[in-house]
Amino acid sequence: MRFEAMILSITRSYIVAFAIITPLTMIFLASVRLGALSMLPNLLPIVITVAVMGIFDFPLDGFTVLIGSIALGLAVDDTIHFMHGFNRYYAISGDSAEAVRSSLATSGQAMLVTTLVLCSGFMVFTTGYLSNLFNFGLLTATSLALTFVGDVLLAPALMVLATRSRKSIPAVD
Repeated sequence: MRFEAMILSITRSYIVAFAIITPLTMIFLASVRLGALSMLPNLLPIVITVAVMGIFDFPLDGFTVLIGSIALGLAVDDTIHFMHGFNRYYAISGDSAEAVRSSLATSGQAMLVTTLVLCSGFMVFTTGYLSNLFNFGLLTATSLALTFVGDVLLAPALMVLATRSRKSIPAVD
């Protein structure tokens, strides 16, 4: 029964985190479409992390249940910075490739530093003796690192595809 309760808990926490963060992102970006697309670079790393947990038999415990919702909450920050910059530069230039370059040039370094700081903070847990804390730190840091990769590779590609048929995206200031 304990395992079923954890599965229910992990599912509930991921759904609640997604249900809260997605509409807020849509409001901030002033676009339902872009808000929904912006969640892909944040959800894919969590799905990969859960798959890694299954493949390598990481135990599902009170700490690993928290990884997805914590990682989603932290990772969305970088995505919002990129998307906000993209919206601003796309409204100015009308060129999605230029908007991606400008956005990564201005917010990319901050995204990298933020990710390195967060990953380092969670990796501190890997120095402890408790295996559940070790797993929590390692898997959360991995999920955040994968999210950064998604934010610099997948998010720009999605924005270029999303703006192919559009003349401009309203600027968000």
